[in-house]
Amino acid sequence: IKDVKSRVCAAIPVPRKGVDSEDWSVKETLRFLEFLGYTNLVMKSDQEAALKSLMSKVRSHRGDQTQTMHEMSPVGDSKANGFVERSIQSVQGQIRTLRSALESRIGTRIEPTSPIFAWLVIHAANLMNLCEIGRDGRVPYQRLRGRKLHPELVEFGESVFYQPLKHLELTKAEARWHSGVFLGININTGE
Repeated sequence: IKDVKSRVCAAIPVPRKGVDSEDWSVKETLRFLEFLGYTNLVMKSDQEAALKSLMSKVRSHRGDQTQTMHEMSPVGDSKANGFVERSIQSVQGQIRTLRSALESRIGTRIEPTSPIFAWLVIHAANLMNLCEIGRDGRVPYQRLRGRKLHPELVEFGESVFYQPLKHLELTKAEARWHSGVFLGININTGE
């Protein structure tokens, strides 16, 4: 998904095309639209049946306080969705780069069915939102929110120490830091 105005994008790994039994694709699309913050919007897609179904469910879940329109590009017109197609290519390139770096570092292949691959897909888009400088000198996140987000980033899949959320509830003798693996950031909070 890509916002035309800010250039913020989301890469949402889904169990299958269209609407799945858990409504994962719908929930994640709605979460991204909420992050964008637009009350009224036009969603544009091609005429693929899976996307039509997804867009229909998203429209019905957005509520009465919003206006959500769905516009479809003409069949066979590859230029009509060029904006999002170029974005898909950029995200795919970022995914390949992150995957290659991780595989090289850990010495094993990461399969697309692996849970870590789903995290990698999300992180690839978030990196573009936070780091890809446009002609205006701003990054997509900055265009959307009016300021940059400066999260602490380490290489994807890197071993890190983290502090548990409930560290204040630990007794004095318990460890305050634990070993973990960096799988990305929450674009909403920078955590």
